[in-house]
Amino acid sequence: MVFAVIWLSAFGIYIGRFLRFNSWDVLADPFSLTAEIADMILHPLRNGAAWGMTLVYSVFMTVFYFTVKKLGEIFIYKR
Repeated sequence: MVFAVIWLSAFGIYIGRFLRFNSWDVLADPFSLTAEIADMILHPLRNGAAWGMTLVYSVFMTVFYFTVKKLGEIFIYKR
């Protein structure tokens, strides 16, 4: 479950950072947002940069997650 959330978060970061959509675009401009996402899903080879950046973000967040988790375990067991 954690990795699904991390991947979806990374995908959301890409959509916001590079496609320049905001959270209110779900209500204000849903057709454009849906069209962009559908294009990325239906044509993954044309959108290699999108999937590459999503992968980079998800790997970064996964490493960060395990780092924080391990640090939490270290500090809890030291008490």
